[in-house]
Amino acid sequence: MLIEIEDHRILIDAGIRMGARPGAHLPNLSVMDDVGEPEEVLVTHAHTDHTGALPVVTGGLGASVPIRCTGATRAITRVLLSDAVKIMGLREQAEECVDDGRCVRGEPA
Repeated sequence: MLIEIEDHRILIDAGIRMGARPGAHLPNLSVMDDVGEPEEVLVTHAHTDHTGALPVVTGGLGASVPIRCTGATRAITRVLLSDAVKIMGLREQAEECVDDGRCVRGEPA
């Protein structure tokens, strides 16, 4: 979900649809083409239906876009992303994302 408050855009969660037909498991991000990219990403919790598409979403955003989450969410997401990337077939992109911490940065709880 992309919300806009005045001129500030926040993407809330970036998950995958578990059990979806091939090609339909990633979120539709075309709304960003119309309204612009978010200034930050807020991850509510670590389930893959909220975090599984972070490698795809953050891969297209600038390096300065913060990803906000609790420390616990960050720790669990690091583990769960390795499974999600297998499902998405984006192993190389996600491993880079996980290794450099870009996809799972967060604030301590």
